[in-house]
Amino acid sequence: MALDRALLEGVGIDVEDGLHRFLNNEDLLVRFLKKFPSDESYNQLVAGLESGNVEEAFRAAHTLKGLCGNLSMNVLQKIVAEQVEFLRAGDIEGGAKMMPQVTAEYEKIMAVIATL
Repeated sequence: MALDRALLEGVGIDVEDGLHRFLNNEDLLVRFLKKFPSDESYNQLVAGLESGNVEEAFRAAHTLKGLCGNLSMNVLQKIVAEQVEFLRAGDIEGGAKMMPQVTAEYEKIMAVIATL
């Protein structure tokens, strides 16, 4: 099955960058994208924010940011990177205010990955 570049790019995944990271191996890129839903960083971020645990939220957001960067999920990575800075500064309210945007982008990516 050929990689649907337009679909992936439509949710902020830079396919060219992703292919570069995965040695131009489409199957390998898809395999790693399919692993993304099993990562718990997003759920840990939500839990940390809901419990008011800024350290947990920061760790989870930082991990999610790195994972998004590695998978060339540039739109989500940029948003989470901004959120990380709020949490790094101990501003849990600032980090929490970003969750609607983070969740919207996360859910778009998850929906597309489910079709792969």
